[in-house]
Amino acid sequence: MRRGNDRHLMRTQDGFSLIELIVTVLIIAIFGSMIIVFFGSSIVKSSDPITRLKKTSELHKIMENITADYNKYPKWKASTSYSLNTVVIPTNVNGRCYKCTTDGTSSTSEPTWPLTTSGTVTDGTAVWTENGRVHDANSLTTLKNNIGVEGSSQDNSYGKYSVDKNRFIQFDQTTGNETSSATNDILKVTIKNDIGETMTALFMVDYLL
Repeated sequence: MRRGNDRHLMRTQDGFSLIELIVTVLIIAIFGSMIIVFFGSSIVKSSDPITRLKKTSELHKIMENITADYNKYPKWKASTSYSLNTVVIPTNVNGRCYKCTTDGTSSTSEPTWPLTTSGTVTDGTAVWTENGRVHDANSLTTLKNNIGVEGSSQDNSYGKYSVDKNRFIQFDQTTGNETSSATNDILKVTIKNDIGETMTALFMVDYLL
């Protein structure tokens, strides 16, 4: 009889009783709940910086697209074939653009660009004619219209954004403060993404040399 009880005790010591298993499961459940409470929000929000970085990058890209539309003429290149009516700007920007009026291949060195209205210059086998300002009041007005009115949401060739500011401004020479413009020489643009980040750029008329 005693030996039987000893064997029973040995079998009990070799494993877990039902009560011990229940207590263990409860402890694990309690610790699991604590982990979810303390770390759950951190795990959920761990993707926020990545999302914000993506949104910021998209906003930069939109402003780059707007700037590319503003700076639509490429700079002159040496030993390059140019077709009729191609428009370029000098590598050292002088506020003017030049139209190819005789197609051909440019020289190995940049020509001296004429500063007179409709002046011409021979460049290798190509001929360029002065074609006015790169950026004038009309080009700024076109850009302003393409961006959209203030307070509007846009989804166009530039990208998806909201227009916070899109207005002509000038700066008071005495105070340096920003005021409304009567000359339309400076366009201030502020765009915003859907998480409230903003980006501002100034676009100006080119003054001829």
